[in-house]
Amino acid sequence: MNEKTHHCNALVIAGAGLLIEGASGAGKSSLTMGLLERAKMAGVSAFFVSDDRTILSVEKNKLIARPPEILSGQIELRGYGIVEYPNVSRAEISLIVKIVPDRELERMPKPHFKKTPGIMLPEIHVPERHEEASVRIIFAWLRDNNDQSISLAL
Repeated sequence: MNEKTHHCNALVIAGAGLLIEGASGAGKSSLTMGLLERAKMAGVSAFFVSDDRTILSVEKNKLIARPPEILSGQIELRGYGIVEYPNVSRAEISLIVKIVPDRELERMPKPHFKKTPGIMLPEIHVPERHEEASVRIIFAWLRDNNDQSISLAL
């Protein structure tokens, strides 16, 4: 099993593993917390995996995310610091979420795919530092591609 550490966050919403990528300060941790909170409010299953660094490996042709042991169960809240947050030890990744500057966000994007550690996965782009809009985009993708019971009226 070939493992590599990547600068990204990982979580699971409604059974779909998400990797959140973006530049330092783009809002990865804030978006992760926003997704977990929104899912909890809506009664949708949600699990935190890792913040800032994620170990990725390919197992049985699936991309698997794990937290580095030293960071397991910790997430950074910008303006406050590191807090403990319950997490799971692994997730099978279904979607890559890339945080991009507003000017790079397409209004009506065509489907994107990204090859990451040898696995081709769908990728969506969300606006940098616009957590509410990003949560809506991600939940729309989840509804359309994973779980029809997810409501957009969250």
